[in-house]
Amino acid sequence: MAISTTFSEEDSIHKVEYLASDINTSSVTLFPSRAQVRREIKAVQLKHGTNQITIVGLSQTLDPDSIRVESNGSATVTNLEVEEVPNRQLFDEVYPEIESESESESDNDEGSDDEVRPESYHLTAAQQELYQLKDKLDMARDGVCNAERRLEILEDISKLGNRKATDFIQTTLDHYKEQRAKACQDMVENRKLVTDLTKDVAKAEKKVNKLQSEEDKKNEKKNKAKAKAKKEKEKKKALKDRAKGEARRERARLRREQERFWPLNVYSVCITLEVVAFTPASSRRGSTASDIDISVVSAADVHDDVEKTASVESDLVFSYVTSSAYWVPNYDLQLSTTNASASLFFDAMLTNQTSETWKNCKITLSTSQATFSALDDKIPTLQPWRIGITSGYVGRRDDDRITWSREEMVATHRAKNQAKNQAVMLQAENSTFNSTKMKTKKITSNIANSFQQPAFASYAVPPPPPTAPVVTQRASSLFKGQSTGFGNTSGAAVRGGGLFGSVTPAAPAGGLFSSRADEREAIVEPESVQEAEVEEPSNDEDAIYDASLMEETGLTTTYDLPGLKTLAPKYNGSKQRVARIPFSNVVFSHTVVAKYKAVAYLNAKLKNSSKVALLKGNASLTLDGTFMGKTSLPRCSSGESFNLSLGIDPAIKVTYAKPEVHRTSSGLFSKEDSAVYIRTITLHNTRAVGGRAVDLLVQDQVPVSEDERLRVELLYPRGLVVDNHNGVATGAADKEGQSKDDGNWGKAIAKLKKEGQLSWDVSLNAGKAAKLTLEYSVSLPGGHSAYEVM
Repeated sequence: MAISTTFSEEDSIHKVEYLASDINTSSVTLFPSRAQVRREIKAVQLKHGTNQITIVGLSQTLDPDSIRVESNGSATVTNLEVEEVPNRQLFDEVYPEIESESESESDNDEGSDDEVRPESYHLTAAQQELYQLKDKLDMARDGVCNAERRLEILEDISKLGNRKATDFIQTTLDHYKEQRAKACQDMVENRKLVTDLTKDVAKAEKKVNKLQSEEDKKNEKKNKAKAKAKKEKEKKKALKDRAKGEARRERARLRREQERFWPLNVYSVCITLEVVAFTPASSRRGSTASDIDISVVSAADVHDDVEKTASVESDLVFSYVTSSAYWVPNYDLQLSTTNASASLFFDAMLTNQTSETWKNCKITLSTSQATFSALDDKIPTLQPWRIGITSGYVGRRDDDRITWSREEMVATHRAKNQAKNQAVMLQAENSTFNSTKMKTKKITSNIANSFQQPAFASYAVPPPPPTAPVVTQRASSLFKGQSTGFGNTSGAAVRGGGLFGSVTPAAPAGGLFSSRADEREAIVEPESVQEAEVEEPSNDEDAIYDASLMEETGLTTTYDLPGLKTLAPKYNGSKQRVARIPFSNVVFSHTVVAKYKAVAYLNAKLKNSSKVALLKGNASLTLDGTFMGKTSLPRCSSGESFNLSLGIDPAIKVTYAKPEVHRTSSGLFSKEDSAVYIRTITLHNTRAVGGRAVDLLVQDQVPVSEDERLRVELLYPRGLVVDNHNGVATGAADKEGQSKDDGNWGKAIAKLKKEGQLSWDVSLNAGKAAKLTLEYSVSLPGGHSAYEVM
């Protein structure tokens, strides 16, 4: 494993150098913002005296202050130096370019179109016969021509000069007669032969054409099949070429990603160890001793005994903390309204954006939010908060001037700046791979105080520092009431009450009852306080996968992922399934605030009965098999409940009629004007008859008087008393063809709260409609008018 081993005679130092990529990674603990890496070097060959172990190639994202080294046996760590050096490795040697498959491969079937098709036996025989007949015909025609030529020659000879010799004439005539008779016979025979052969050739040609036609018909199907096979072959070849192109592009993409994470500079850690010839009995690993007499052996004596003494083997454990490696939770929530259940798939997105590759290591996920380099943050001390009284108007309302102290505003501003600076530092750390700056940092520590302690015990994860609370302004009530009733419910009360308790209506310009608005207005509590209030959950064996082990230690929850995994540097994280959490008895309800918007908002309330603490993270939401989109899951400890807003339910139709106003005047001497206002809300459950009834929380309000001369009286529903939990039964059926006295529509209970707010707890059956009526009167002295107090 060691790339070089040297021994310096002058300094009597035994030096060994390792590449970080060659060192085994035993475990990696991922935190939400950083990672803790633990590496092991087995059987390091040490010499008696001074040894230097150098580890080269560590990522620049590591925190030098977090480096810890352990050793066993007689080796003692005496010094540790961290230095930034140029990367001596070559990119092409570490990541050799994989040669692509040859694109000039030729298939064995190519060129098959040029092959001669085998013909049938009968066609071949007929063609051979035709060829022979044609040859004979040519010979017969040549015989005719030969005979005709001989006759011409004989005629020419007969015309030669006059010959007086009788014998010569007689001999010539006899010879002419003989030759002409022979030539004529040859001509006649050959002509007859030509005639016969012509007929035979015609018959042979006809036979050949017939056989050829039959052969062509047989080959037509073969040609079609071959053309189809050729087309399929070309299609497969195109797909193969496309796959090769995609593979080339993927290799190029991976190589570009590897080049982006390739560092020009790396960290080099030099560890100095001392191996003495005499080891006291108390120098075991983890032990301490004092006042022990040790006979010190000089370096010269040790050097003289090197050849006589065998090398000492020692195991080193090397750990450090690095940024640019983290994990984030990711959820997939599947809700079912038919059986009021849900399944939550808890996944972890593992990200490694360092320059190191951690091969075959144990992965542990931790929920600790500790910032390893911010341990110097001190617990703040409350300063005296003194207030006085002054005359006149200073520029703000009296209660606003004493809402926050000066120290609180300064601390809040400081916390915001610190968060921004941490984000800038994190971005700077992520861009240090190609940095060319050179810096050297040396860390020299005392033996007993630093290096002989366990790697992680001295670097324990502290709880997160207290979070500065986000102070929210009170919701602006229409009537400026000073009581702590409904109109002035704070963000904390909204958070505690949930969607089904006391809900504060926001101003028309703001968000109404969405969970996001509640989260923005709620006071942020430190996570340590939330985790300390976790109740003991019920044992649910189906909640956690068998392969994923969970352990809670103090305020931190850890998950041990199954098996050994490899985390290579890449921008896109890898997803790992952590747990599957079933939810039963999911409460689905609707909230209607028709005064602001005539719709019904669907809400779901889930209780985490498993032993898994859910962290805040993004979730994919599926309702009854239909993908709804992305949402944010709030933090929920074991045994607690959380609410989810599922948007508007189109199956519940809401109608908010225009107000009816009836004006009257009374009194002879003290004239008084009054008006009666009637508001009607109609709810219609359009789901099919036979379905389940839906529960709705309907909210409305009546004005509240801030002047004793202005009287507001609630006329209907009758008999309502403020904060009477029993309420009053009200509501009537409202549907065409349905009797208004039909009580099968469901039920509604009206309740009156402070600040003039009314709520109806409605249970509306499927296919039914109900009408809720609100009636109130406003009386004031004649000649006056009412107005809304801002």
